[in-house]
Amino acid sequence: MRAEGDYERWIDFFAEAIRHSAEVAIETGRRVTQAFHEDRAHLRAVPRIAGSLLMIQEALQAKPVATVATLREATGLTTPTVNSLLRELESRGIIKESTGRARDRVYVYRRYLEALAAEEEGAGWFMKSS
Repeated sequence: MRAEGDYERWIDFFAEAIRHSAEVAIETGRRVTQAFHEDRAHLRAVPRIAGSLLMIQEALQAKPVATVATLREATGLTTPTVNSLLRELESRGIIKESTGRARDRVYVYRRYLEALAAEEEGAGWFMKSS
C-alpha cells in the first residue's frame, strides 16, 4: 500500500467508521436524555421530597458515580438527608450502591450507566465478516 495502495478502500473504511461512531453517539445521547427525563418526571411526583430528590439526581447527572460526601458537597444537603434520599432513589431503581459496604459506600446512577453501556452493544461492527 505504500506506493500503489488501495487508498479508496481505506478511505471508505474510515469514513464508514466515522459515520457509525457518530450514529452511535447520537443514539447514546438520546438514551441518556430519555433516562434523565423519565427519572425527573418520576421524581417530581414524589410528595414532600421531590425537590431534594431532583437535586441529587442533577448531581448524579454530572457525576454518575458518587459518595454521600460528594453528593452532600454538590447539593448542600446534610448527610442524613442525602442518605435518606439515596435510599429512596435506590428503592425506585434509579441508583445502586456498588460496594456492599456499610461505610464509604459508592452509588452509581444505574439508568445513566445502562444507557451508556448500551452503546457497547453496537461496538465491533467493523469486526463482523462480510
